[in-house]
Amino acid sequence: MNRSAYCIWIVSPEGLVWSHVFDEVALALQSAFRDLGYDAPVVTEPRDICGTPVVLGANLCPMYGIGVPAGAIIYNLEQVHAGSRWFQPDFGYVALLRQHMVWDFSQANIAALQRLGVEPVVYCPIGYADVLTRIPPAKQDVDVLFIGGGHPRRKVVLDGIAQRGARLKTLYKVFGSERDGWIGRGKIHLNMHKEPAELFEIVRVSYLLANRCFVVSEEGNDKALEAPLAAGLVFAPYD
Repeated sequence: MNRSAYCIWIVSPEGLVWSHVFDEVALALQSAFRDLGYDAPVVTEPRDICGTPVVLGANLCPMYGIGVPAGAIIYNLEQVHAGSRWFQPDFGYVALLRQHMVWDFSQANIAALQRLGVEPVVYCPIGYADVLTRIPPAKQDVDVLFIGGGHPRRKVVLDGIAQRGARLKTLYKVFGSERDGWIGRGKIHLNMHKEPAELFEIVRVSYLLANRCFVVSEEGNDKALEAPLAAGLVFAPYD
């Protein structure tokens, strides 16, 4: 194993729990690097960076004044659209992307980034790794589980489910073993959009599929992103 060639850096500002949304992506990347013969450690502190870092959560760097090393690879996992705060001209994330090699999970995102002058952008889809299948079977006493933040368009659907008498559970700011415990208890896992770009939330859903969950997802605007998984979950329009 070559221990110094790469690492996976999860940008983790002090006190910010949201950085945990990248944990499973980091595990999958680490497994992929291992299959290629590289021991790529997962780090959360800039002082621990070694070799070429693959950066998860680089959109947080301009906000918190965190520098990104020259030669780093930024793996963009944000949805690219004009309404996103991350892609406002004065925010600094686009400027940061223009300075580095960029990976992205969506061809639609890549086209949008290229229109913003971000080059090169490499298509790096979210994939499966054995290490992600780790939630043990449990008694499924939750009819519908939804993981995500509040939003009026989500609330309409969730309220309708609850009014029909289903046992509904929503999770917000819950990660790690506590979240996994609830995932194991869900019969149906619901995924709905919040961002105007309406890209399939493959980062979140891929972890559910890796643990053999039954997922119903709102369909989105990037059919190429959805197509490889279309036989493994149910896509439906919002209505």
